[in-house]
Amino acid sequence: MRRTVKWIVLGIVFVLTAPWGYSARLLYVLFRSRVLFEMFAQGFALLPGLPGDFARACFYKQTLAESHLDTQFMFGAVISKFETRIGRNAILASGSSVGLADVEDGAVIGNRVVVLSGRHQHGFDDPARHPMEAPSVFTRIRIGRNSFVGDNAVVMADVGCNTIIGAGSVVVKDMPDFVVAVGNPARVVKQRQPTEVPDAPVRKR
Repeated sequence: MRRTVKWIVLGIVFVLTAPWGYSARLLYVLFRSRVLFEMFAQGFALLPGLPGDFARACFYKQTLAESHLDTQFMFGAVISKFETRIGRNAILASGSSVGLADVEDGAVIGNRVVVLSGRHQHGFDDPARHPMEAPSVFTRIRIGRNSFVGDNAVVMADVGCNTIIGAGSVVVKDMPDFVVAVGNPARVVKQRQPTEVPDAPVRKR
């Protein structure tokens, strides 16, 4: 019964957010303009509580390359790139910021985590140029299935499946599957024992 009510409410919220989501998507498809997407994403990020979670899930379902209504985008969570893909049952916690990325099924992005669009998204080779006028190079970052990125971490490289990134870590090189990595720069400190891994759990809210 609870799940039925949840999906009914999500359906209503989906309809209510559709003018914002699809107008932002249309503007991008026609003119490659991200203006509405960025404005609406920041606006929806500020909606509190469960209604805000639902509104963000619906908005990103309508706009991103891939997203799902069972993904949880908590208060302050923002996606900056249309091309980003978010898997099923993923969690983006409060204040998280994700650039160009594939966040796979069941992955958890902690509070105030920043996932950059690679290590070289700003070009600083020419000191005569203003930093914001330098050419950008965006790289898609993968956050693997059932991985966990702890609070306040910065991620600039891929994170493997079932891998744990400690709070406050800075990931500058790819992390393999089934490890624990901590520090700045993040380094592997523990190998996790691979076992039969179940599908990403279905969370009840």
